[in-house]
Amino acid sequence: MAERLINYTPPIPEDLAQLHDDSLAGELRWQNGMQSASQPETLKDHVVDSIYIHEQNEKIYPALFKEVDSPDTSDMIYIHDTGEIGGLDLSHSVPDYDKLRAEIKRRERINFWKINRKYNEDPGLRKRAWNLYERYNRCSPNDRIANYVHLVDKIQAVKYGAKFVYARRQLRTKAARQQQANHCYKLLMKFVPNLHFNLEEDAQSDLLDFADSALLALIENGYSEKEVDSYRKKLRDVTNYSQEEVV
Repeated sequence: MAERLINYTPPIPEDLAQLHDDSLAGELRWQNGMQSASQPETLKDHVVDSIYIHEQNEKIYPALFKEVDSPDTSDMIYIHDTGEIGGLDLSHSVPDYDKLRAEIKRRERINFWKINRKYNEDPGLRKRAWNLYERYNRCSPNDRIANYVHLVDKIQAVKYGAKFVYARRQLRTKAARQQQANHCYKLLMKFVPNLHFNLEEDAQSDLLDFADSALLALIENGYSEKEVDSYRKKLRDVTNYSQEEVV
């Protein structure tokens, strides 16, 4: 996958950033689910693309960007999957995902702690990295940054998957595509309502457009409007939103 050009530079020594990036580049995503990717994607591809999406939001969704951009935002995106180094990625389509998730997340947390302690020699940076990672994984309903970073993570995955994992050419039956569209909608709705409650009105409108862009990616990759439109309408029906713990 061609690497995106981003403006972000991690606030860590260059040798540590290189080690981190090389480690992410050695881990493939989409390997343990029911569908494999027609074009390989590494953790580094995913992280860089997620940062790129965030940076592009300054132009595309400026009201949303204004409320969620901070020194923590890109840094959190940069480290959010570091715990998966070593082959701990768990695809949402793997059988028994819900049963396996808690144990995998526990192992990822331990793995991040070990990596951070071993390679991050600066006590201040080490503490900040751990705090950002914990904040991401706790994802308080009122934490705009953590909910936004989770949403960016899911939107990147849905858009990539729509093109290379579960495009129409790969899911040939209407039932399979309907199931996938429903799954994508549910992924987004884990974070959209909480974020919506914590934004001003103009940013709320940007948020719904941003989330909707992920569902539109399904249509752009062969799904019919009929297969997707019901989920797009539900996404925008904010009267059904409730704020709750999601992670």
